Amino acid sequence: MKQFTILSLCTLLVSGAAMAATPDHGEHQGHGDHATHHPAGDDFATLDVNRDGALTSKELAKHRLGPHFGMLDSNRDGRLSAAEFAAGRDM
Repeated sequence: MKQFTILSLCTLLVSGAAMAATPDHGEHQGHGDHATHHPAGDDFATLDVNRDGALTSKELAKHRLGPHFGMLDSNRDGRLSAAEFAAGRDM
């Protein structure tokens, strides 16, 4: 019985240490490394370089949402409206 208790405690300690050493990627796991993208600001007006009231894939390219442009462009017109951009900000 004493050996079983010691073995159980050792197992718990080892598994606890393994869990603590596992990196936590949070809710964005699988979205790539957004830290390599230049943030360029989350302000729509700042990103809208040509001031036409919409964002192109080129304007959004270095933003963390750049890789998701096609998914954000809900009406598939090749441009993101302020509403489409705002909908994707919480990704």
